[in-house]
This record gives sequence, structure tokens and C-alpha cells, in this order.
Amino acid sequence: MRGPEYYRYVDIDLDQPRPSVIGRPVDPKAVELARSKGWRVDPVAFPYEITSTDSETFLLHAATTSCDCRWTVHFTWSSGGRTGTLTVPSDGGSFRVVSGAGARRCSLVEPACG
Repeated sequence: MRGPEYYRYVDIDLDQPRPSVIGRPVDPKAVELARSKGWRVDPVAFPYEITSTDSETFLLHAATTSCDCRWTVHFTWSSGGRTGTLTVPSDGGSFRVVSGAGARRCSLVEPACG
């Protein structure tokens, strides 16, 4: 079993018509930020298998250059002949990622936005 400092890295490109996970680091800055916090970050490829005694923690990095996106993650699983889908977040909510394209630039030093 891995500790909480070990993550499997997943990139999600929200600009795609049907976004899906990419099990390789697309954003090197996100990987370096995770590593600077002491996290071990390894890419993951799907389908992905673990045993009943394993646990996994995924670091999801979602990005967009063009939208105000609300999204959820659906993990499809199977075990011992049973199947199901785990939706994250599980409270019925969603994640939100907003593009910075066209955003006004503000400074904390100077109160004016441009």
C-alpha cells in the first residue's frame, strides 16, 4: 500500500469535444509543483489494475484555454464479476476550471485593472 505522498498523474484536456484522461504529464509545471511538495508523481495508463489490498491516489490536472468548464470524473471499475462507476466529486457537485484567455489583468500593487 502506498502512502498519501504517492500520486498517479492524470491530465485532462477540457478543450477536447469529449475530454478524457491522458496518463502522461502534459503540463510540466504542474508536475514540478507536485514534486516540490514532496509528492511522488508517476503517469498512469488506462485501463489500470490494482488488487483489493492496494489503494491509489490520483492527481488530476485539468486545463482549458477556451472555456468556463464544470466537470466530473467517472471511474468505471470491475471486481469479482461486479462492475460500477464511481463519480467524483460524489456529492453531486462538480469541479470548475476557467480559462484565463481574455481575462483582465489586475495587480495587487496597483488597484487598476487593464
